[in-house]
Amino acid sequence: MRLTSTILLLLALRAPLYPAERWVKVSVPHFELYTQMDREQAMQALQVFEQARSFFLAAGFAQVLPGDTVRILDLASDRDYTSYLVKPGAYAMYQRGRRGDYIVMRSLTPGHYEVAVHEYTHYVLEHEGLKLPIWLNEGLAELYSTLEPRGEQCLIGQPRAGRLIVLATRRPIGLETLFAVDQSSPYYNDPDKMSIFYAESWALTHMLAVSDEYSKRFHSFLSMVSSGRDVREVIRTVYGKELPSVEEDLQTYLRRGNLPALLFNIHESRTSKEATIAGLEKSELELAVADLLSSNARAGPEAAAKVRELAGAHPQEAGFDEVLGYLALRENRTDEARTHFDDAVNHLSSDPVAIYNSARLQQAAGAAPSEVIPKLQRVLALNPDYEPARIDLGFTAVKAKQFELAISAFSRLKSIDPKVAFEVYYSMAYSALELRQSEEARTALEAAQQYARTTEQQKQAGNLERFIDRQNFASLAR
Repeated sequence: MRLTSTILLLLALRAPLYPAERWVKVSVPHFELYTQMDREQAMQALQVFEQARSFFLAAGFAQVLPGDTVRILDLASDRDYTSYLVKPGAYAMYQRGRRGDYIVMRSLTPGHYEVAVHEYTHYVLEHEGLKLPIWLNEGLAELYSTLEPRGEQCLIGQPRAGRLIVLATRRPIGLETLFAVDQSSPYYNDPDKMSIFYAESWALTHMLAVSDEYSKRFHSFLSMVSSGRDVREVIRTVYGKELPSVEEDLQTYLRRGNLPALLFNIHESRTSKEATIAGLEKSELELAVADLLSSNARAGPEAAAKVRELAGAHPQEAGFDEVLGYLALRENRTDEARTHFDDAVNHLSSDPVAIYNSARLQQAAGAAPSEVIPKLQRVLALNPDYEPARIDLGFTAVKAKQFELAISAFSRLKSIDPKVAFEVYYSMAYSALELRQSEEARTALEAAQQYARTTEQQKQAGNLERFIDRQNFASLAR
């Protein structure tokens, strides 16, 4: 369930965030659980996430899942947790933070494992890059949350009695209304309306993804909807049907009673032997909270105040400087953002994006290249594939007349955005010319000319070509 900005305050808008009980961090490949459960309970919960991951890999829904670790925050023993959930009935949330991905659970007990898989599905859909309407995003999460492990197989799609009861006792909202639901809709926020929205989203998605009549073309449907096309148009194109016909099919499908399910072969996880368990430092938990609050663009002033409160308790830690910097950027306070990112660098930040932000904000404020270049080099030492930093390093090196460094930076780009290709190749040609490397300069200039978009750029390239010709002539004359 994707929650609104007010729900995001679930983690700590009043003290104390950190209960007196002992917190631990249980880690396995791909997952990290912050909890107060014992080891056996924690491993049982983590096994659910591992099984879900195995299913998505086997189903081909996500051919390559991210290698980064998903952090799971289990706040069941936080006595104030229910008061943070101003959206009644909400048990969990998934959010992509700047320091990684988070799943926050109100309670990670066996009775809520379905909710856990629901949120993990949102994580998969996010990283798959699918742009889906809310009903389909939630419908898929509801469908896959029914995962039932059976040894080295799992079953998907078994209906839950609660959903069928809602569908049998509540008036359908109709597909036109279902498709119109957005983040601000009562069907997504009003507890009285949410139940029918989720039940109907599940039912329609189940029919499209599992039924014999619809499932064969479901991936085409999913791809076209994700591309931004109107759902009604996609239904017409893929299935050759209008909405009233689909609604009739849905009611017939639900009256069957015995709905079909899908069986997948999965590789049973054996990661429990690789698990590590350690005490969780207060600062680490609070940094996760601060990251969550500062990463959400819809978070309100209460969230911002909480981030500042948490950061104030850890003034010498780079991670808190980073979240303050991101928060200031979100609020368009660039001078404050620069100060926080500079502090993060001084406190030995290892976040390439934070260090890059420090460099680019310094540069925008008029800092000398000699101040900016070391930061850009530090970014690339941490992440050699961070191309914005590599491009900026090249341009900054040209300004500093460090032409060998400029060529080295540009030549290691794996790809060049056509929007900046002229500037990159022109800078390489100019640098090579300054180093008296005429042939290399001419090669780079020919590439630049292919991307010249304006008369001014064509003129620049022509002038540089004449300089290269003069250098060649002077060389021959000697």
